[in-house]
Amino acid sequence: MNCARNWSPVFYSDKDTKLVAVMDIDWFDSKVVYAALSDGTMLRSSNAGDSWQKVKQFGQRVNRLVVDPNDSRIIYAGVLNTGLFKSVDKGEKWEDLTKVPMKGFKNAKDFDDFAVSKSPKNMIIYASNFGLLKSEDAGATWKELSILTKKNTEIIYSVAIDQLDGKNIFYGTDKAVYKSVDGGVSWEVKKMPTSRAVGDLIVHAKDGKKIFMGVKTPVDK
Repeated sequence: MNCARNWSPVFYSDKDTKLVAVMDIDWFDSKVVYAALSDGTMLRSSNAGDSWQKVKQFGQRVNRLVVDPNDSRIIYAGVLNTGLFKSVDKGEKWEDLTKVPMKGFKNAKDFDDFAVSKSPKNMIIYASNFGLLKSEDAGATWKELSILTKKNTEIIYSVAIDQLDGKNIFYGTDKAVYKSVDGGVSWEVKKMPTSRAVGDLIVHAKDGKKIFMGVKTPVDK
């Protein structure tokens, strides 16, 4: 409201161990805010945080929450050790995309990260212990992407899509950043400015040449 100079609390947890893990905002109606807690509780506010409604209880922590950039009624949630879930009605009902659509991809439930494309519509890149999967129909079907990372040699911690050109896809591991300019058909390796793992990747919404990287200490799986 005022360049982040002042802040006011909008949510209090009933336990000091129950933390806000991830959040996202409805870009069409900014009063609608989603928050997922560390115990898997999914909350929605329709009045910019003045009050909250519980809409879902996932079994484990939600590590990524994304409002679809083309249809704000659609929400995707990546749940630790469980997989990818989708709601088409602002969180009222949820579909487990790893239960049927991803059946056959071993260890796909061991979720790492995912990203949703603005253009083209309905494209999702999903990273798990299986590897990298791509959907071009909003999660109804999936195909494996052939990547440079050999299984069990590097952990994929993060993925990102250029919102201006969905052919530009990135994923980060504990050793390097990989980039594709053809939708995941081929890849090139980019050197990292750090020895730590690429914990998060974000491509600038209006300038695909600018990429932001968050790093962390690698963990054993």
